[in-house]
Amino acid sequence: MSTRELSAQKAEAKIEEFEARLQVARAKLEGASADARLSLQREIDAIEKGLSTARSQLRELADSAEDTWDEVARGLESLATSIGERIDGILSDRH
Repeated sequence: MSTRELSAQKAEAKIEEFEARLQVARAKLEGASADARLSLQREIDAIEKGLSTARSQLRELADSAEDTWDEVARGLESLATSIGERIDGILSDRH
C-alpha cells in the first residue's frame, strides 16, 4: 500500500471517528439548558460543515496530482485537528 493510500485511509477513519463522536455531542443537547443548547447547536453545525469540507478534501486528495498531494494532505490534517478540538470542547465539561 502506498503512502498516499495509507494517508487516505487514515483520513477516512478519522472522519468516521469524528462522526461517531459528534453523535455523542448531539446526545448532549438533550440534557442541556436552552442557552447551552443554542451554543452546542452552533458548535455542532460548525463541526458538520468542517466534516463536509473534510470529505471534499479527501476526495480532492484522491484526485490530486503528485505535486499538490502534500498540500491537500496538510490542509486535511489541519482541518482534522480543528474538528477534533471542537468536538473535544463540546464533550468536555465546558458545555
